[in-house]
Amino acid sequence: MRAAQPDESHALSALAMQAKAHWGYAAEQVEAWRTELTLTPESIAAQWTQCAMQEGRCIGVVQVAVAGMTGDLTHLWVDPKAMGQGAGRSMMAATFAHCRAAGVRRLTIDADPHAEAFYARFGARRVGAVPAPIPGQADRVRPQLVIDLPAQ
Repeated sequence: MRAAQPDESHALSALAMQAKAHWGYAAEQVEAWRTELTLTPESIAAQWTQCAMQEGRCIGVVQVAVAGMTGDLTHLWVDPKAMGQGAGRSMMAATFAHCRAAGVRRLTIDADPHAEAFYARFGARRVGAVPAPIPGQADRVRPQLVIDLPAQ
C-alpha cells in the first residue's frame, strides 16, 4: 500500500471504470457513471487515498472521507485482473487501521449491489437501500452499509 498522488487521478479513475465494467454493466451505463467513478486530484489531496501495489503497479485504490467519528468509503476498486488475490482485503485492513487512528467509529458505504457480499465479510450490515434503476434492471438498488469500528 502507498499513498495515491493527485497526478494519478486519470489512471485511478480508469481503474474504477474497468472495475465497474467487470460486473457486466453495459458500456453506456458505465460511461453514464463516469462522474461518480472519477477520483479528482482535489479529492486525492483532501481525502485519505491509497493504492494497493503489486510488482510496482497500482492494482487497487481506496478513498475515505472522514468527518468526526464517521468515515465514508467513497471508492474501493480492484483491477479485474487482480480480483481474488487479496488487494481488496489489504485495502480494507488499511482502511480500518486509518479510521481507528483517526477516531472513526462508523464507516459508511454506498455500495454497488455486486459488492455487498464483499463488505459483509468485513462486518458490514445493510441499513438501507437507494433506488438505482438502470436499463434492464428497474428494481436495482444500491445497498447502504455500515461497519461499526470499536476502539482498540
